[in-house]
Amino acid sequence: MYKALCIVFAVLLGCSFSTHAQTNKKTGIVRGRVIRANTKEPVSEAVIRIQDINLLVTTDGSGKFFFSRVLYGNHQMVISGVDIQTKVLSADNNSNPLLNLGNIEVNDSVQDANPTSTSIPTVSLDESNVSAEDGGGSSAEQNSGITSSSQDVFAHAVGFVLSPLHFSARGYVHTEQDVKVNGVSMNNVETGDASWTQFGGLMDVFRGRSTTYGLKASTNSFGGLIGDTYYDATAADQRKGTAISYTYNNRSFGNQIAVTQSSGLMKNGWAYSFSGARRWTKEAYIPGSFYDGYSLYASVSRVWKTNQLDLTCYGGYTTQGKSAATVQEVYDLYGSHYYNKEVGYQNGELRNAKYNENSQPVFILSHKHKPSDNIIWTNALAYQFGKNMTSVLTGYNASSPFGDYYRNLPSYSLNSFPPNPTVAAAVRKQILANPNSLLLNWDGMYNANYINVQTVDSVNGVAGNNVTGKESIYTLGGSTEYMKKLTFSTHLEYAMNSHTTLYVGGSLITQKAEYYREMLDLMGGDFYLNYNQFAALQYVGNPTFYQNDLNNPNKLIKKGDKFDYDYNFTYNKGSLWAQEVFNYNQFDFFYAGTFGFNSFTREGLMRNGLFANHSYGTVPTQSFFTYGLKGGFTYKLNGRNFFFVNANYSREAPSIDNTFISPRTRDFVIDGATTEKNMSVEGGYQLSTPIINAKILGYATSVTDATRIKRFYNDDPSFRTFVNYVMQNMNMQFTGIEFSAEIKATKRLSFTTVASVGQAFYANNPTVNVFLDNDTSRNSTARQVYIKNYYLGVGPQSVYSVN
Repeated sequence: MYKALCIVFAVLLGCSFSTHAQTNKKTGIVRGRVIRANTKEPVSEAVIRIQDINLLVTTDGSGKFFFSRVLYGNHQMVISGVDIQTKVLSADNNSNPLLNLGNIEVNDSVQDANPTSTSIPTVSLDESNVSAEDGGGSSAEQNSGITSSSQDVFAHAVGFVLSPLHFSARGYVHTEQDVKVNGVSMNNVETGDASWTQFGGLMDVFRGRSTTYGLKASTNSFGGLIGDTYYDATAADQRKGTAISYTYNNRSFGNQIAVTQSSGLMKNGWAYSFSGARRWTKEAYIPGSFYDGYSLYASVSRVWKTNQLDLTCYGGYTTQGKSAATVQEVYDLYGSHYYNKEVGYQNGELRNAKYNENSQPVFILSHKHKPSDNIIWTNALAYQFGKNMTSVLTGYNASSPFGDYYRNLPSYSLNSFPPNPTVAAAVRKQILANPNSLLLNWDGMYNANYINVQTVDSVNGVAGNNVTGKESIYTLGGSTEYMKKLTFSTHLEYAMNSHTTLYVGGSLITQKAEYYREMLDLMGGDFYLNYNQFAALQYVGNPTFYQNDLNNPNKLIKKGDKFDYDYNFTYNKGSLWAQEVFNYNQFDFFYAGTFGFNSFTREGLMRNGLFANHSYGTVPTQSFFTYGLKGGFTYKLNGRNFFFVNANYSREAPSIDNTFISPRTRDFVIDGATTEKNMSVEGGYQLSTPIINAKILGYATSVTDATRIKRFYNDDPSFRTFVNYVMQNMNMQFTGIEFSAEIKATKRLSFTTVASVGQAFYANNPTVNVFLDNDTSRNSTARQVYIKNYYLGVGPQSVYSVN
């Protein structure tokens, strides 16, 4: 299989270069990008017309446009749009088959504005004796392709109106979008997710964004099932000037202040840009949901001859109060859907036990080489590191501190055997009289720690080393990931002739992440004993099993120490991809291929007492070969009506979290770990005019041989413990219809509507094996599940929005 795929990839590249010989026609390609003169933001849906040969195209969401086959000769180009002043360009270029006009600045429209005329180097392709059959001539319109757009109406609605936290586009159960900054992938290689935390408040310098939604051809990567997003955040591409802004809103953060200073590209070839921002709120809608985030950005660029060198650094520190869902019974008893089980009053002030701290800065060194107008070669090296921590309130041999604990609710007495409605009524009455009893009792937990004086024998495994003090029953720990990631990427764009462009890219990524729990607060105690309380309950009389770390038995944990678990995941990933795009007057098409490898391993840093021989040290590496094929075709009825179809087939490696059964305690992996097969197709119609931009499409995706591991407390009488619920050979189906439309009613007023009607469901009954979390054997319990045709838990299956 590997050799066959290499041959396919080589043929793809061979076909690409073979088309270079077909450049004898007297036509050329003309490219450019329309931006606003005052803000340097792209202008989408601007109309570009070459008057004398009557060719017309429109710009995409990133302001880009191209004419695929323009006759050599002197031409006049007119740029117009509903919210910009008309601009007329004269052009002259001797027999250049690949003319890039670069950024063309236009002014925002004003009342009764007159067209402006500017003389710049123009499109002049000297031989006008070419017939209409060669691509110039008398056609009323030349049809541009449907290229990647930062203003895709549906993608914009998902990202900013519907919010990815509440709606998963097409129902995909995990992130299927590739996110890049200056050519470097920002996706976490373990989970596939891309965190937006580091961009927080820095939108002044992250405006240069290009988004491909769905399976369309992308100029920046092979793309995921949902597309990709590319940010150009170099100093040379920032608009010159100083910007100071303050905003207030009623969302997760109430206040935002940002300061940005950019030099623009100076005469000496240097450019610099700095930006800093803070976003904060004392509390949003839910009690305890505070937010405080600081972000910094710095970049410097050097441009000379055909080269551009950029150093870009950005990142920040964010702390955010979290909330947790509960059952309807608790919301009713509390009298509000804003109930947060994680908060309570301490010394009269509200304190949240669940918060997140994140700081993972990024450093990117990139180099762009442009030896000619038709070749751009970019290389980048990036390093990212830092910590992501979420706090967790725990108790050792103590009653649950949470007010929604099921034994504390009226329903527990009603559902007991036999039912006891008298006790249930009394509990209900007590809670209704004091709803705050459902909140955390911080003072009570502290007092419990104050009075729990204990003597611990043989501390650190040393006989006679006994310590007496306040042993914490309740503690606040932090589930922490400390990540280090090194990435190299390369990307080549080669405009081979007037209608063919080749894109080739590759990347190598190595990422190492340490996962551990750290002690944040002993809550009035002197120390915490690094014991596994569940093992102590299950294996009475066997103290070896109680130890979370046999290498440091009976260790007393102080603030800042690591406890419970500690292990590394090391991940290596490499890939190559190539894509060829063809643009003609009546149709476009593309095809692309990629292949690569994924490998990962676990290194245990604690010797767990339950799994003494399978928790410490490094285990053999899991390796997977991946590949993908993609293609699409667009028929252009004219310059405004497009019909398209795209398809993709890929084999993706399983995630680490769905390969290791219980990585916190042991190195066991699932049997028969294999790649996940994805097959997807989409097709539809798009209308693109200066007034209306509308699209309707249908999609169907099949995912087979997937593995998902769910970890939870199983109250099945057969278990009644924490389990690892391993589902293998799982198939899923995703089908639906998406509609989006943007209507510009006036120059300043527009309406947007989107709708997604879909289904995401299980397509078979997977194989299920249940592993007990504290079972010292590798035995599992097989379970037969019947979930075929059940919906996936991915949020709403259908959504509608008008704004």
